[in-house]
Amino acid sequence: MFASETLNVFLSPPSSKSAKNDSNSSTISPQKPEIDPEFDFERKFHVPLAENFKKRQWKHNFRGIPWIFEIFERENHYFLRIFCNKLNKSRLWGCSAHISVISCDSRLICTEKDVEFDSETHFETDLPLFVEKIEIFVQISIKTVIGMNLKPFFDFSQPKTDIFDAILLWRGGKCMWGNSEKLRKLTYWVLKSKKLSKSIFSAKIFSNLFSKTIFQYLATYSPFLNDLLEVIPEFEIPDVKFDDFIEFLHFLYPTDAEMTSSNVERLLNLAHRFEVEILKSKCEKFLISLDSMDAAWKLILAETFSLSRLQNHVLQNLTTEKDVQKVSKSAHYRQMTDTTKTSLLNRVLEIMEKKEDSDEDDDDEEEVSMPDESDDVIYVE
Repeated sequence: MFASETLNVFLSPPSSKSAKNDSNSSTISPQKPEIDPEFDFERKFHVPLAENFKKRQWKHNFRGIPWIFEIFERENHYFLRIFCNKLNKSRLWGCSAHISVISCDSRLICTEKDVEFDSETHFETDLPLFVEKIEIFVQISIKTVIGMNLKPFFDFSQPKTDIFDAILLWRGGKCMWGNSEKLRKLTYWVLKSKKLSKSIFSAKIFSNLFSKTIFQYLATYSPFLNDLLEVIPEFEIPDVKFDDFIEFLHFLYPTDAEMTSSNVERLLNLAHRFEVEILKSKCEKFLISLDSMDAAWKLILAETFSLSRLQNHVLQNLTTEKDVQKVSKSAHYRQMTDTTKTSLLNRVLEIMEKKEDSDEDDDDEEEVSMPDESDDVIYVE
């Protein structure tokens, strides 16, 4: 018999996180607590118990953040281990989450805990004694995320007046959407206009020229502009050139704009300033693929804009002590923070440790090697 699991994402109205996380009750009602699909998810695990029990491992990606769940046996007891972003060794990222482990049969909360995940911290708890099978719910409520870009969340089944202005009906439900024809025409006009060029970008173009439609689109991707435009109908953003902002819009709207080594830093700066995570993520992916850029400068950009995947990529591609030494002799090294310098030092130690292990393997060729841990793990899709 195989282990199984199910994933439930709830489309219930958002609940109060503070009220939910402050609860210290040891049991729950038969009805599951409300889950905010924007920040919460739940997994149900069904694991049959048998002799020669092998570790089970599941993977799940929630809004771009990878999670790993493991159930294993140790000294006749069963344990649950949860990793967040396990393969990313960067010190720039962190994730604060509330973890609840619930027994399906008794409805008892086995464990309820706030966890600060990072490159060195994971969650582990023992599970109640089971006779034939393990059946548990694991609920994860994400509180804060740094150094990682959460993919945009859209719930098209719920009305949101500042984003959606139309409803599509069909048998069994309704879908909220924006007026795409008006949006398409106005988008074309703003991206082609030459009449509005000015050194300081004014939000007056939102209120007087593009009406609600442009606001809807930008508010979808930028919490900064969403909050600002709701309060102030007209304002100026200093130090942002109009041409730069138009280029920025090209990467938010469905155009054929191309990201290059000459504009990626400019786009990254605007995406970071206006909290447009989807564009920030695209810039990070481009920088990872850009072989022509100096590794030291990539590390500067990574720490400036909290790009943990970029930092992790650069560090893992430093495979020798000479590679790290080259970065430390770069003109950009003095600009690096202590956090990045510590990461470089740790990378040197990892390289040296791998080299020592390799030398020991060469000296002990006759010794029987231990089986890899992965040989004793069942990976469940």
